[in-house]
Amino acid sequence: MRAFMDIHFFFYLGLLFVNLIFCHAAEVLQILEDTVPGENFTYYRITIQGRLSIEMETLEGDADIYVSDETMQPDYMNYKLKSVTCGLDIVEVPAEFKRPVGVGIFGQPTHATSRYRVTTKWLASTDENEDYQRLMDTYYKYEEYIFYDFDKLGISEKVTTPATDTDTSNEEGSLIWQIFVFFLKIIFEIIL
Repeated sequence: MRAFMDIHFFFYLGLLFVNLIFCHAAEVLQILEDTVPGENFTYYRITIQGRLSIEMETLEGDADIYVSDETMQPDYMNYKLKSVTCGLDIVEVPAEFKRPVGVGIFGQPTHATSRYRVTTKWLASTDENEDYQRLMDTYYKYEEYIFYDFDKLGISEKVTTPATDTDTSNEEGSLIWQIFVFFLKIIFEIIL
């Protein structure tokens, strides 16, 4: 019986270890797909606090990303951060940036339209106090986090035309994540 309990203990400890390494590194907040005409910008506004990663994958054409906390319509002349590759563009927004943050997606003139997918992720902070506060907020507002409503939370707001396609898998992922956290809490209660 004791060996059986030890096996389960190490299994759950391993599961916790994998969770801490992979799951807390970044939390997907929003995924959206849209298009931008060549030689034009599409703008978004992000109001959520903390360190963020904005990943834009160009699906067709060629699009670039410009970010600023000084203007809501950053372009190739007025920006603080940018990524102008031909494939995956990643910009890390520091927690110190003022909110809201303006995000501009530019469609290169070499293509009539460019189709892209933008994924906004919350990154774990290097500041332990900020991480602790976020954990406590999540714990005490548990029911709010079961069903994310990104429009009410103000995570991202598009300034121009509405997105043609949005990915709802982040809502399912949030629910799965919350169920996983719930089971981990039960396991910790049993172990401790």
